[in-house]
Formats: sequence, structure tokens, C-alpha cells
Amino acid sequence: MKMKKAVVRNYKSVENSGEFSVDQITCLVGKNEAGKSAILDALYKLNPVEQNRGEFTEFEFPRRRIKRDFSGDEWKQEPAVRTTWIVEGADRSAATAQFGFDPFLEEEISISKGYDNILRIDISFNELAAVKYYTEKLTAAELEPVSESLSIATVIDDLGKVESPTQNQKSVLETLKQNFAPIDLTAKVRTFVASRIPKIVKFSEYYRLPGRVAINDLRQKISQNTTSFNERVFLALLDLAGTSIDALTSVQKTEQLYMQMEAISNQLTDEIFEYWSTNAHLSVKFDVREGKPGDPVPFNSGLVFHTRVENLRHRATVDFDERSSGFIWFFSFLVWFSQVKKNYGQNLMLLLDEPGLTLHGKAQADLLRYFNEKLRPKYQLIYTTHSPFMVDPDYLLSVRTVEDRSEGKTILGTKVEGQSLTVERDTVLPILGALGIEITQTLFVGKHTILVEGPSDLLYLKWFSHILRTGGRPGLDPRWTISPVGGIRKIASYATLFSTQPLNIAVFSDFHFGDKNEIERLRKGDLLKKGQVLTAEAYAGKSEADVEDMIGRPMYVRLVNKAYGLTGAQALRESPNDQSTGRVLEEVEQHFRLLPPGAPEFDHFTPAAFLMEHGAQFKGTPELEQALARFDRLFADFNAMLPDA
Repeated sequence: MKMKKAVVRNYKSVENSGEFSVDQITCLVGKNEAGKSAILDALYKLNPVEQNRGEFTEFEFPRRRIKRDFSGDEWKQEPAVRTTWIVEGADRSAATAQFGFDPFLEEEISISKGYDNILRIDISFNELAAVKYYTEKLTAAELEPVSESLSIATVIDDLGKVESPTQNQKSVLETLKQNFAPIDLTAKVRTFVASRIPKIVKFSEYYRLPGRVAINDLRQKISQNTTSFNERVFLALLDLAGTSIDALTSVQKTEQLYMQMEAISNQLTDEIFEYWSTNAHLSVKFDVREGKPGDPVPFNSGLVFHTRVENLRHRATVDFDERSSGFIWFFSFLVWFSQVKKNYGQNLMLLLDEPGLTLHGKAQADLLRYFNEKLRPKYQLIYTTHSPFMVDPDYLLSVRTVEDRSEGKTILGTKVEGQSLTVERDTVLPILGALGIEITQTLFVGKHTILVEGPSDLLYLKWFSHILRTGGRPGLDPRWTISPVGGIRKIASYATLFSTQPLNIAVFSDFHFGDKNEIERLRKGDLLKKGQVLTAEAYAGKSEADVEDMIGRPMYVRLVNKAYGLTGAQALRESPNDQSTGRVLEEVEQHFRLLPPGAPEFDHFTPAAFLMEHGAQFKGTPELEQALARFDRLFADFNAMLPDA
């Protein structure tokens, strides 16, 4: 199942958050003390992996409301969290396999929990499907008493009135009575739904694997049920390695223990460094030894487990607690999450409170890449942040703002809004910062700007405009600034950030069927003026086209052969009269994939750079004249978008 919407009420600073939508990855942005953590805490209690953390207590109910709005224990009836979930295909298949029919009339179900700590599941029960399933083995004659029955209750009632029931009728009647209680037809279906709710994993920026653990002290805390979350992260590490507190004290198994711990350390370190570009010269080491009298309590006696980080560049190791806090957090999160996956499988939902708070901006970008590549395909994730580097500009529509509001002297509490720039400026500052960072890293901005997908597009437009102008034709008006944005999806970020400024923005992009929806949204949306999104297929004469198709296959194939020095059997076939209808880039990319080892790798930029430096080789050729005609039409359309000089 997949969470679609949520609302939190009467929990800490939240009186009514307002209902907000939940995406595959949802980012909650807001100031400190806005109530972001409270939203996550309430959601966590719905189905936490730590069962003893799942209860709402009276101390979490807003105190001013108990005194102001309730008498006695009325407040306990108030729901704290209500969520809407989508029943997916796999859930329906599993339900059908268990019940024999699809019990869900609608795709949405509601799951809530209040201060009585009862999980309430509301579904629209497909009663007609149940009636059909349980009566389908009856013959036509046996069906006659229930032929007009539309509910299980009426089927039970009608079959009960049959004076001489057949064995089939008796069997159906007994089965219905056993499976459907008169006062609650959906009890078993709700139990099924409860088993399908993802286990919820919550991890905070402040949860860390401790660098030192005194085994005797930890054993005592376990017996008293007073372990901290950080100590539970350590226990998760032991569980991942297939060992335990008791195994640590077994001298006979110490070497085996080291082997197990090193194996899990190597696995986690490898996973980290796939997404940790800040310093690739680190590794995590474990050691178990007796405490020394001079060490602080409780590390001065008994067995002590040490976690250290080795810096291969400086050939030194330091205590884990003394390393970069960002690295410690990332490693600790992977330990905890890996152990949860081991125990609960893949049906998980993640809540991360201020992840990567102490990471450098570049490392935060790595963390976002981890979210998108490792978590997005399998898990829903909700995370909080007030860092602009943790707001993904590619997924701005998945950002929700969190604000602690009041109107005059009336306190409204924490509110969650959809992606909006109309709330308090301090609240949306991380969103604006993320947009600003994205734009300044990718764009050259002018009063009249053409957004293109990549730097090769910029070079081609510049070169063909120059050739046209030197030949006495207009070319592209010099008032235009051409800005590569890194892909069609980045255009919305740019337009949003500068929508309040008097900029004339146009777009030129490739056109593939896979990008059709994105292009149509740009054309029909209100971020750009109507008619200012131009695509290559309109000028190349093909249903799908890149800017390379406007150059034409004859000239582009020759350009690629020269740029990469391809000759003989490795060269692309050149034909001056080729009328291919496919995209030339697809042909070129496929050709390079078939070249033998050691051959150059193809990229879009190299041919464009070669053309800028050695374009004189193509002057006077028929294929160049054909390409110029196409670019001439494109530039004329762009120039028509400019005001009169």
C-alpha cells in the first residue's frame, strides 16, 4: 500500500495541520520549531518498527486545548493522525488470494489513530463481490431464495428461512456466519489491511552509532529497558553481523567475530562511498578489548567495543565519535536501515528528521542522489529540512511547507501546505535557495533568454547563426542569450524563480515521445508565453528529432567521423543523399556501442566542439546548405518573439 494523504491533529504544536498530499518522496520545509518533527512523530506512531514507541500519551496533547475545549476524558476520543492510502495491484492480488474475491470497492482506504491508541481502518467493502463469491457454487434452484439479495446480511437471513436447505445451502450459510460477524462485516478484511501497512522507520539527525560501548553497562541497560536509541543502533550493528552481546564475551569466537564485523563494515562502507564523494579514503574498523583503569566510567572496566575510522590518506585512525558528524550519521543510518530491512523485509516507509544536517552542501547533494537512486524505487520517504541543499529542484512539486501560524492573538499551530511560495518568506527560504543554487550553477541569464538542454545545443546554435550572418542572412538576433539548463525538467525551476522579473524566456529542446508530456505542460502552462516553446522535430521534418537531426544525417555523420578520427570499418557510413527517418543520434550511439574495446566513447559535446574549431571543412557543401535552411527558419521564429529594436 502507498500513503496518499495525511493530516495530524491535537499533537504537540499541531492543532490541525490541514490535509497534505504525500508523494513517493516528500520534503517538509520550515523554520526551526515550526513543528516538522512533530508531524513525523505523529506519523511514526501509526505503525512503528519499535512497537513500544507507538502510543500517544496525554503529555503530547496540546495542553491549552484540554483545558479550553474539553471536559473529563473527551480529549482521548480525538484522532491524532489520519491517513489515506492507495490499495495497489499487489494488495488486491493478495486479498483475492486470501478471500477468494477482491474486497475493496474503492482504491482508497483510511487509517487513523488517536489517544486511545486504537488503529482504525475504514474501507469501502465490496459486498456484492462477496455475495457472488460465496453463492457461486449454488445451483440455480438453490440460488432462488437469495436471487435478489444484495448484502451478506440478507443472504444469511434468506438462507436461514429455507425450510429444507440443501447441503450446499447449509455450507454457504455456516461459512458466511463464521466469516462475517453481524455487527462488523469487514473485521477480517481490516485485519488483512493492517498486515499490509508498511512498517514505518524513523531516523533523526541526532541518532548516531556510539564510538565506544561498555558491554557490561549496556547489558544492564537492556535488562532495565533503558537503552538509548544510539545504543539500539549499536545492537542493530551486532544483529547485522549475526552476533550478540553474549557472543562478544566469548573468547573462543573472537576471531570469527572480527571476520563477521569486518564483513558488515566493508559492505556498509562500500555502500556509503557509492554516495560519498567528499572523501573516498575512509574505512570503518572495529575492535573489542578490555577497558583500562584510566579510561572514564563506564569504559574503565570490562569488555569495551570500539568503532574507529581509518583515513588511508593520512594513515591514521580516530575514534568514531571524533569523525565528521555527517559521515557518522550516514553510516549510522545505513546500519539501522539495513537491520530493519533484515528483520521486516521491504514493506517499509521512511521518516528522516533533518537528514544530513551536518553534511557539506556537496555531500547533501550526494544524499539526495542516494534518496532518488536507492530509496525512491522501493520506499516512500518523508524527510524534513531547512537546508536549501536538501531541496531537490527536480521535484519541487513534492515539497511541503511547514509553518507555526497565528492570527492576531489566536494561535493556529503547525500548518502544512502544498508547494507554495505564498507563506512566510523565512519558511520558503530553503526552496528559494535551492532554486537559486540550481540556476546559478547552470545558467547565463539575459533579458531575452533561450533555454536549451545542454552545452552542445548552445554551440550548434552559435555556430550556425555565425555562418548565416557571415553569409548575409539574419541568423539569431544577438539580443538573445542562450542558456544550457541541464535538461527539459530544469526549465520549470528557472521560470518559477524569475517569474516576478521582466524576462523574455523561450525554449528550444529536442522532441522525443518520452518527453511529450513534459513539453506539453510547458506549452500549456503559465510559466512561459504562448508559442515560445520550440522543438527540433518541427524543423527537421521528423516525428522525433534532436538538434543533430536539424544538421542532417549526411553532415552529422561526417562530423562525427572527423571528430573521433573514425576510419575504415570503424567509421559511420556516409551518404550525401541519405533520407533516413530515424533519429541520427540513436544510430550513432548504437554504432559506438558496437565498436571494439579501446575505441573512443561517444558524447554529444565532442562533435559540437569540433565543429566550432574546424567548421571551415564543411563550408560550400550541399549538406551544410540544407542544414542552414533549417536553422534559418528556427532563428526567424525566435527573432519574431523579440520586440522591435
